[in-house]
Amino acid sequence: MAKVKDKELGKLLVKKGLVSSIKMKECIQIQKDLYEQGEKKSLEAILLENKWVTSQDIITIKNYLLLGEEVDLPNIQLLKKLGEGAMGVVFKGVQISLERPVAIKILDPDLGKEQAFVDRFHQEARMLASLSHQNIVKGIDFGVSGNVYYFVMEYLKAKTLGEIVAVNGPLDYQMSFKILQQMAQALEYAHKKGLVHRDIKPDNILLCSNKKAKLCDLGLAKWRKRNLELTSAGTVIGTPYYLSPEQAQGEIDVDIRSDIYSLGATFYFLLTGEPPYDGDRESVIHYRHIYDPPPKATEANPQLPSKLDILFEKMMHKDKTKRIQTPAELINHLQKMNSSARKSDIVRKDPPPAVVSEPKVVRKAATRKAPPRAAKRYKKEENDSREFLIAFLIVLIVFLLVAIIYVTSQRF
Repeated sequence: MAKVKDKELGKLLVKKGLVSSIKMKECIQIQKDLYEQGEKKSLEAILLENKWVTSQDIITIKNYLLLGEEVDLPNIQLLKKLGEGAMGVVFKGVQISLERPVAIKILDPDLGKEQAFVDRFHQEARMLASLSHQNIVKGIDFGVSGNVYYFVMEYLKAKTLGEIVAVNGPLDYQMSFKILQQMAQALEYAHKKGLVHRDIKPDNILLCSNKKAKLCDLGLAKWRKRNLELTSAGTVIGTPYYLSPEQAQGEIDVDIRSDIYSLGATFYFLLTGEPPYDGDRESVIHYRHIYDPPPKATEANPQLPSKLDILFEKMMHKDKTKRIQTPAELINHLQKMNSSARKSDIVRKDPPPAVVSEPKVVRKAATRKAPPRAAKRYKKEENDSREFLIAFLIVLIVFLLVAIIYVTSQRF
């Protein structure tokens, strides 16, 4: 549970009218007496033992201390803040009834000011909470407290791809390709449900300890985007490094092809450690997304397979009608790439010498062609040796005859 100082807890309980000041003074005195007897007990424990507050009262106060405002989260105890983004704040918590860890996203309170959002929230939140896919963070519950809207999701011991690359550098080709395949599967599932993510980027993809990638914030970006579009006409929403050209031009109703482009940009980041386009201003990055040709990963890392450049051309084409059109098409393309990679061994950065075909050549030569050539060569060498021996004997005989004649002539 979240650690809260007794003094803060006591003051808030009295301020909220959950405990009278008289009862609180009595509770503090009990705590002092126990301390003098050598027993340390928290104010919370004493209040609960005497039934002066309920456990829900304590949870409400603790949640208030973490959030800075009063939000009623039934059955949820906030533990600590995990992070903060454009959509709101994420906390780690506990679902009390099941005693299981959960993640709670408290959405930006400004969203609640838009009636269109309020009208859509329950219908779309219910659909998001019903999603069930191994590569999408599972929604558990949702609700509203006053002007604050929240989601309860599965808690994962995971890090975002952005965090991982920032610490360890680019991922290897095999891991990056597997993550791309998993995200394509997640988008295919979402596409069938009629959902578009709109903000795919390394920080919205979690990598668990079992190497399973999970897409988070699915569907939420649309609400944030719509709200800001209404408050600031022409505003471009999203992380500039991974925006599609359509988003960079301020289009409102982008479709799944925008997600495919952003996924391609994210894949490039995993392989190289850098976004596909950079610039000293967001407007420069937007311009490059709209007009610059798709990046070539092999220029950033020559060890990567050349077929990747074709993939980026297909995923990040500036004209969305010439881009890969659906996640299903992307999945099919990746399967063909993977099959081709296994056949040509392009998956390995340092491919070993081919050893599959060489033994066949050796065996074939040894059983069919090598023996006849060896026999002929041996027979020829044997004949040559005999001819040399005969010639040597003839020369030797001639030499001996000449020597005999010479010696005889000297005597007479």
